[in-house]
Amino acid sequence: MKKEISLFLIYLILLACSSPKKIVSNQENCKAVITPSEDLILNYSSLISSSDFNVKQFEDFDKVKDGILLYKWQEGSGSSSFLIVNYDEKFSAFSKSEKFSKEVNFSVQEKNDLKSIVQTLKKESYYQSCVIVEGHSSVYILVIRRNDENILQYYSPFISPYEIKTSYDNIKSIQKILGIIDYK
Repeated sequence: MKKEISLFLIYLILLACSSPKKIVSNQENCKAVITPSEDLILNYSSLISSSDFNVKQFEDFDKVKDGILLYKWQEGSGSSSFLIVNYDEKFSAFSKSEKFSKEVNFSVQEKNDLKSIVQTLKKESYYQSCVIVEGHSSVYILVIRRNDENILQYYSPFISPYEIKTSYDNIKSIQKILGIIDYK
């Protein structure tokens, strides 16, 4: 699995370098790049298709009208995990992996903040390209649905998306969302 991920990451670096796209961060070594949604899905679909559990979580999330999906994999953790927030089901939220599923509770303030932030997002997709990776590798995929469509996708196969510096409002909003949901 490690070898597959390493090869996949090298492929992504080459892909990111091959075509000019709008960069929306202020760092040289770690950039958020606006990427066509279809390209982004192709990039991460081979990674998630390695597990029937992962595929099912993404398929189930596609049926959600309004919600947030956060997929995380961290080197050494042994498995991937999902945090799925479903506004359709009275703001239900679950943290899931192949080994566990637990309900996640948000405060009223956190729910209001998430709803408010999601309403301000522009429809875009981002690939986070980083030259230098320190410590353990991480993979983050954030998908946000509003009115029965994916309005935002963020794919970071290196480090956490909220660690980059930016003045771009959509990325700042993503970082706020992650600040609320990432450690639940």
